[in-house]
Amino acid sequence: MTVLGGLNQEVRLPAAASIGAAIDSGLVGTIAFEISPDGANWYACSAQNAGTGAIASTVSSFPSRWQFSANCWQAARLRVSAYTSGASEIRTSVSDEDFNPIFPPSATGPISVLSTADVEVKPGD
Repeated sequence: MTVLGGLNQEVRLPAAASIGAAIDSGLVGTIAFEISPDGANWYACSAQNAGTGAIASTVSSFPSRWQFSANCWQAARLRVSAYTSGASEIRTSVSDEDFNPIFPPSATGPISVLSTADVEVKPGD
C-alpha cells in the first residue's frame, strides 16, 4: 500500500504480465499509468477499468480499479501527473498470469490490445 498526495509522487512496480491497481478516493488530481524499458524513460500506457471496461492512460475519478500489462518492459508506475489537493491510498498487485482484457458487451470504438499472448497473425490478415 502506498499513499499518493503530491505532484509527481509515484508507486513503481516490477514488469509483469498483469498489474492491478485499486485507487481510493481523496486525491483531487490525475494519476497516469506509465511503463519503462530502462527505469529512466517513461511512456504512457493504456489501462482498463476493472468495473466498466473503459480504456484510459490517466484517471482522475476515484475510487477506481484498473488493470494493465507491462510484459516485456523493465518497470511500470502510477504517477500523479496533475495535483490539486488530497491524497489517495493505492493498493497494487502484480502477476505473471496473462492479462485478459474485460470488454463489456456494449463496448464500441477503437480497442487497445494490451496483451498479445493469445493473438495469432495469419498471412493475408
